[in-house]
Amino acid sequence: MKKAAVFLSAFLMLPLLAAAADDQGQAGREAKVRKMIELSGGTRMIAQMKDSIKKMTEATAKNTFSGENMDEETQKIAQKYTEKMIDNILSDSKINGIIDMMVPIYAKYLGDKEIDDIVAFYESPSGKKMTAATPKIMGEYMGKMGELQKSWMDSIKQDSEDMKAELKALSDKRSADKYKKKDEEDNNK
Repeated sequence: MKKAAVFLSAFLMLPLLAAAADDQGQAGREAKVRKMIELSGGTRMIAQMKDSIKKMTEATAKNTFSGENMDEETQKIAQKYTEKMIDNILSDSKINGIIDMMVPIYAKYLGDKEIDDIVAFYESPSGKKMTAATPKIMGEYMGKMGELQKSWMDSIKQDSEDMKAELKALSDKRSADKYKKKDEEDNNK
């Protein structure tokens, strides 16, 4: 009877032990993903993004109040709230929240072997060089994208102007046809 109770207790504990082992495995996997994000430059990119957002928010606030004739006290209030917005948006807890959000997404699509392989790559000399070069690559890429987007916008603008001209010509033709038809009807009366 005692053996049966011990066996039953052990049997009932198996799911709890398995769950605890799975939790430890999940925590280890999440730690690997965090390491992968760090090694790949993800946290550095978030920090750079933080700086960009700060500059953009400051510029937006400055543009919002440009041309306004503000006294010193009003300027101090505007500055206080600009800084408050920046601090709220860019708080460490919110920035860390971005990484916290990324971890399960990477873990969903990458298995342990892939994560280990990626970490190994980023720890290698080639991976370190890739991480160091990525900001320069992205900067150059963004510059080229800006040029490309400008050419797209120029093309879209030209197509829009051509469309307006063609629509106006069609409208003018329809108006002329309408008046011509009306004149013919008046002449036939």
